[in-house]
Amino acid sequence: MGRVVFCVQNLPVPKDARVWREAKALAGCGHEVVIISPHEAGLPRREVRDSVQILRYPTAPPLRGVIGQVVEGLNALLWTTLLSVRLRRRGAIDALHAANPPDTFFLVATLLRPLGTRFVFDQHDLCPELASVKWGHRAVLGRVMGWVTRFLERASYRRADLVITPNGSYRAMALRRGGVDLSKVIVVRNGPDTAERVALPPSGPPLIVAYAGAMNTQDGLEILFDAIARADAQRPGTIRLDMIGSGDDARRLHEHADRLGIGSLVSWAGWLTGDAYLKRLHSAHVAVSPDPDDPFSRASTMIKVAEYIAGGLPCVIADIPESRVTAGDAAIYFRPGSAIDLARCLAELVDAPERLQELSARALQRGPQLLWHHSATRLADAYDWLFEHGPPLAGEQVVIA
Repeated sequence: MGRVVFCVQNLPVPKDARVWREAKALAGCGHEVVIISPHEAGLPRREVRDSVQILRYPTAPPLRGVIGQVVEGLNALLWTTLLSVRLRRRGAIDALHAANPPDTFFLVATLLRPLGTRFVFDQHDLCPELASVKWGHRAVLGRVMGWVTRFLERASYRRADLVITPNGSYRAMALRRGGVDLSKVIVVRNGPDTAERVALPPSGPPLIVAYAGAMNTQDGLEILFDAIARADAQRPGTIRLDMIGSGDDARRLHEHADRLGIGSLVSWAGWLTGDAYLKRLHSAHVAVSPDPDDPFSRASTMIKVAEYIAGGLPCVIADIPESRVTAGDAAIYFRPGSAIDLARCLAELVDAPERLQELSARALQRGPQLLWHHSATRLADAYDWLFEHGPPLAGEQVVIA
């Protein structure tokens, strides 16, 4: 057993559900687990929860744009370094487990490496592709951020003793672009904790459409709002939209809904967790994942799709590769970026509510294959390999038929 320190910047823990599941899985195997996480109002600076110690550092002042992200990153790097050094003074750190973005925690690992600390690069996002989507690959800022993120990603790959990826597309990128040794890259898929039947609400109209997840510029949500506006214009009173989550683009999306004249059709739940999240999500007839067809989305696995499927919720999903891997035949697919095609799919469900029951049954069959416990076992085995130097694991996680 070892002492594992997780580094997180993107979300506070336990709001970062993947990191929280990973930490609990390792703690359940007997490892000593510490998480260094940003602070959030209402949470203590230090606590032990489910046998995991959490240290929360002060967040940087909120600033917009690239400047804000740089300040946030430097603040997180400074505090993570300081807290890691303090932890090291109290005992060995066997592994520094860095959850990206950003790809800067390899600097902390480099500092600790002479003291015997291994570096685990847990690649939640492809930062170069994300930068290209957010800032444009042709704009000057986009080119600069693309170069910076590629440099940081390459350095993270090279420093890593183990690279964990959420799917096969990311693993292929680590092997091809990162040049990481085959034995060091394994897939540990994200997934919900449980799969259980949730009764669908009585059939509409109106058809209640839910979106659950981050609301950032790269999430394609304008397409969803445009589709709702088109569906309402063609069939007034037959559709509503429930937005569950938050993000940097939420305010602009409010304004976009008002410009389209559908403000009264949209409800905003904010960020929910636990039972409140499940109750709100499953008050809908159908859930949507409107991700655009771009290099970032094509390679990424959307956890919201797995959560929809695991709860038996019918869903309409943009037809991108990794979403098909997750949802299989348990979803209706539309052309990415096409509000017209999305509106058509939703209209078909208004006219044929029996399809909702059919999709729900398929989702419930598929849901158990997507659960986190499959991945928790792989994560534990990966750490056994890292610490005990046993035979390497197969790179891909084959649980989805």
